[in-house]
Amino acid sequence: MKTTLILIFLSFTSFAQTESAQTPQKSWGGFWWSMRNAELALGWKGENQREKFSKQQVELFSSCLLSSTPKCRNVMDQFLKNNAITLSPLMKFDLFMKAQVEKDFENDAPEYLYSKSALKELEIHFINNDPNHRHFNSKAFAGKCIGWALSNFDFNEPTKIKNINGIDFTPADIKGILAGIYNGAQFFIPADLVIGTEYRSQGKSSEAYEDVTPLQFVKALRKTIGQGTLLEADLDPGFGVWNYPIHKYELNYTQVSSNLVEAEIEIEFANDEVQIDSVFTNQSQRLDMKTRKYTVNFSVLPDWNGDIATAISSEWTGQSVDNHPDALILGLEDNWRETILEYEDSSMATEVNYELLKSHDGYSSVVDKLLNQYYKDEL
Repeated sequence: MKTTLILIFLSFTSFAQTESAQTPQKSWGGFWWSMRNAELALGWKGENQREKFSKQQVELFSSCLLSSTPKCRNVMDQFLKNNAITLSPLMKFDLFMKAQVEKDFENDAPEYLYSKSALKELEIHFINNDPNHRHFNSKAFAGKCIGWALSNFDFNEPTKIKNINGIDFTPADIKGILAGIYNGAQFFIPADLVIGTEYRSQGKSSEAYEDVTPLQFVKALRKTIGQGTLLEADLDPGFGVWNYPIHKYELNYTQVSSNLVEAEIEIEFANDEVQIDSVFTNQSQRLDMKTRKYTVNFSVLPDWNGDIATAISSEWTGQSVDNHPDALILGLEDNWRETILEYEDSSMATEVNYELLKSHDGYSSVVDKLLNQYYKDEL
């Protein structure tokens, strides 16, 4: 009996493809505002005649905001020298609130309307070297990087010194105030705008390396940057939370077999490890830009149509196994600024500086009045 060997050769159409997108405006670099050092409240020694204050000096400043004793008048005269340029961002905000309240109420305002945001910041977020602070184990990275990153969604980079109510607000002041406000936004992001099981968990389990898959990442990039909006991401899957606003991506992929597609994803984002006083978007060379590349594999069906979104599974490869996005924020709830105020008397007050969000006399928030004046003619 004669046996015939029939060889069947299966073939596929191999191809390489590139897709890319960038938001109309790049994200901008800003400091991450360490909770260990509390620069938002204590300030720093730097450009523009900056000074770093002690906790006791900030307490004295706050106690004299509402006092007209000779001692306090002398204290405030010292703090107000040179348009208060030396003060920290939150000390300046407290002065702005004082001027606004006294203007609106003709010097007859109830005490509760004044802001003591610098003092509150020390109370809730100044880790220093206190082993009993709830964030002590995270002191190496605990800060306001997520607030800075999320503020990129709504605001251009502040680039000028502006005198408002007799107070010189520098770009660093406005960046710090924005970071303080938007730090609270992270607690009011709906589940459908967050990807990653380790969101805000600091990567304490192996799940940190399994949460955001390459397929989820590509879909998120397309849904945000591909539609002209930023994507916020914690880019560290290990112990630590490092958030950045991503504004550009490029995806290069090649089908290497009927079931396998190899790809490289490159992203560009703004840096938060920068000098506090630095500005970038008015410079010809953007020194605040960072890039990162990831290598990935996508599993596809034999009749794959060429769209990565139709892959059946994905995995990080090479160095990307231990270095890939840990959590993604696709956007903010439209009314989060109203929602956050409903939790002022809850446990949320241990994380959100509500002194920054006070409202009165028809203003949804006095800080919005400051920001509107700062950004006037610039937006």
